[in-house]
Amino acid sequence: MSESHLLNQFLKIRMRIMGSLIRMDEDQVGDVIRHLKATGLSILIVEQNIELACSVADEVMIMNKGTIVWKGTPVTLLNNEEIQHKYLGV
Repeated sequence: MSESHLLNQFLKIRMRIMGSLIRMDEDQVGDVIRHLKATGLSILIVEQNIELACSVADEVMIMNKGTIVWKGTPVTLLNNEEIQHKYLGV
């Protein structure tokens, strides 16, 4: 059985047990999100790791005290040091 097939079976079982909410350890996140994204599933990620979030996202939003203060593409965010410094402390 391939690793991709095993991951797919694991996700199907977890979703049946837990519904549409899946909690993952950090070392699994990137691969699992990429796999789910490939199926066409819409995913909301709450993540502090900018590199990880931008590597899997089509759109990025930055929230401050419950308000969306910036919205754009991952490439735009990664290339905008002013936004990163202002809102992310990078």
